[in-house]
Amino acid sequence: MLASIGVSVSHDPDADPETLLREADVAMYRAKRSDGYRLELFDESLRREVTAHLDIERRLRDALPRKELSLVYQPLFPLSGDGAIGCEALLRWDTGEDEPIGPSTFIPLAQESDLIAEIGDWVLDTACAHAARWQAPAQRVAAFVNVSARDLTELDLATRVEQALSRHDLPAEALWLEVSENSILRDPERARATLEDVRRLGVRIALDRFGSGEARLSLPSTLPVDMIKVDRALIAGLHEDESKRAVVLALVALARAAGLQTVAVGVENDVQLRMAHELGCSIAQGFLLHPPCSPERVALQAPRAVGSLARWGPLARLHKRP
Repeated sequence: MLASIGVSVSHDPDADPETLLREADVAMYRAKRSDGYRLELFDESLRREVTAHLDIERRLRDALPRKELSLVYQPLFPLSGDGAIGCEALLRWDTGEDEPIGPSTFIPLAQESDLIAEIGDWVLDTACAHAARWQAPAQRVAAFVNVSARDLTELDLATRVEQALSRHDLPAEALWLEVSENSILRDPERARATLEDVRRLGVRIALDRFGSGEARLSLPSTLPVDMIKVDRALIAGLHEDESKRAVVLALVALARAAGLQTVAVGVENDVQLRMAHELGCSIAQGFLLHPPCSPERVALQAPRAVGSLARWGPLARLHKRP
């Protein structure tokens, strides 16, 4: 039987056994996070990594009271060329230092601790407050909010969503929740029940990072979801990897059969945009179309269709006859 093993060694006869066990546990989790089925030694580099993570976690606990967290939004555009259908909320942390701490660093730390519940509530409530300002007769822009695995399996997500909608008088159809493959696979039955409760409120669900390789292709058809967002790694390789093009084509066919919308995530150049369109993706998101922007900018542009510049920018080029 294969296993992931963590080892901590001390030459000090007075070393604390509990400390050694904690260090071995940390080393084991590093072994699991890499390729698994290996032995990992708790060394000085790992000690520095743990110390740095603990320092970030300590500072993150004060980030909300200090109002250091904020949201920016990246629009999603239909490849028909119309205005944005919605904007994904992206969490940022301004520590006041020269070098910011990126979400890829602090979000996993929050997820591993009890901080994710408090931060998740703040993100949901803030995004609903912002989206309430984007509801104009000419163009209603929805907020897309990411939820964690704990939201799906441990916390009463439907109740929290219903309360946030009520607080800000936001129509349920103006809110989408994004869930990742990995979050669902931790406890598929519990996740399905939670998503069904949320969807009964009228809130729609997007399956994020789909096609990253961990989930079955049948997953979208077995879940109460309305959209799949194709993993950005697949979109990034469309122009150079035929196998990735084949996977995206299969995902689009799967989505169409299930009556779902398909989003190409991480579009950064014209080639990726054109290929995503040719393969059948109906929506695109990425820096080529619009970088993340402030909620105030979304509010200003909402009546005129967010990112109307796309009509003569990348989307215009996409539909231009050769």
